[in-house]
Amino acid sequence: MSGERPISSRAVRLGVLALCEFAMLLRAPGLVRAPRFYAEEGHFHFAFAFDHGFWETLAYVHTGAGYTNWIANLATACASCVPLELAPAVTTGFALVVQTLPLVIILWGRSLLFRDLPRQLAGCGVVVFAPSVDGEVWLTTLSSQVFFGLIALVILLEDFEAMGPIRRLAYPALLLLGGLSGPYALFLLPVFLLRLIVTRQRALIPACGALVLALAVQLGVVLSLNSVVDPRRFAAPSLQLAATISVHHIGIPLFGEDLTRKLAAGLGEQVFGVAFLVLAPFAFFDFHTRRLRLASPCALLVLAFGIVAAAVSQLALMGAFVGRYAVVPGYALLFCLIDRAALPKRSWSGTVALGLLVVSLAAGVLGYREHPAFACDGAHPSSWSEEVERWRKDPLAARFWKRPVSDSIRICPVGWTMELHRAGPGGQTPSSP
Repeated sequence: MSGERPISSRAVRLGVLALCEFAMLLRAPGLVRAPRFYAEEGHFHFAFAFDHGFWETLAYVHTGAGYTNWIANLATACASCVPLELAPAVTTGFALVVQTLPLVIILWGRSLLFRDLPRQLAGCGVVVFAPSVDGEVWLTTLSSQVFFGLIALVILLEDFEAMGPIRRLAYPALLLLGGLSGPYALFLLPVFLLRLIVTRQRALIPACGALVLALAVQLGVVLSLNSVVDPRRFAAPSLQLAATISVHHIGIPLFGEDLTRKLAAGLGEQVFGVAFLVLAPFAFFDFHTRRLRLASPCALLVLAFGIVAAAVSQLALMGAFVGRYAVVPGYALLFCLIDRAALPKRSWSGTVALGLLVVSLAAGVLGYREHPAFACDGAHPSSWSEEVERWRKDPLAARFWKRPVSDSIRICPVGWTMELHRAGPGGQTPSSP
């Protein structure tokens, strides 16, 4: 049971949060100086919001995704209410808030894992510098669903019996919003339910209920779109599949992308799968001797890792379960290392866990600003304000009475565009000639 922290620690927690925010902004300063829309966030979500307005956008479903992404809907709906030049700043701000929430929960929550300042510092370091955090998910509401998966993970580790009334309301609300924004938070529903059944803590009921409600809504969307039977979402089990999962869900979170790919190229991807199978019996023996229960953070994290890794490997579109799909399993793995390394009695497994954690964070720091997604950071191919100015002055766009769709506005990454329908007097969209 977590105890109350002294008032003097508030300044320390605020300082840690400020440093983490600075590090997050430092990763891609171009996204702060010149915010951008990224891929489907602009091409589908904002284009729809620009044409249809705030309220209709809240119910928008991108049929290509097959589920509702409500945080992207909300952010782009708000972005449609400001001048076009400022719109990407709104969505970037929403994404930054979502990425900050896990840090706030770690620092101010009542966690079973992050019980003291050293563990909190390690947890915040993992959140910011984990090598598995693909640059593609950075500061874009399109991938805020990934960080809602992380939010669900840190909430799963909370001591629900030690919560005050604010957390009892806030956590179910966050889980509901996360579940309505994508599948990552929903993948953790089985672990929440298992913890509720085993521990019989009634305080868990609202959290489970929020995820069940979100799941019901998402299933309704999936069934209405008939996307659940899309054969491209099911990967056939194979040794190669297991090896690829081991590379992206275990290797990269532990050793970083560069070292992992060099090892995989030199030794073959199968080496990671074999290493995992060799270490699994030792991990099981360690769990058995410590008699871990579902109230144990590491037991919860191992279950979360296995369920999310299995879910994304089987449900990712066209088998593309790498990159952003491996972020949440990577967090679960590194949090488990924190739990193992922080045991009071040092053992060989605790020493190994501490060493792996140090290697992981070092790899994350060294490769922090090197992802290709940052090459299009608002300065390439041109800044958003320049794109908007070009769009407004384009002769085809100016003759909107005869052509309802403007010349395309270029967005990130390179090659992506979006088309905005310009409304005529009275808010009516002009008709085609």
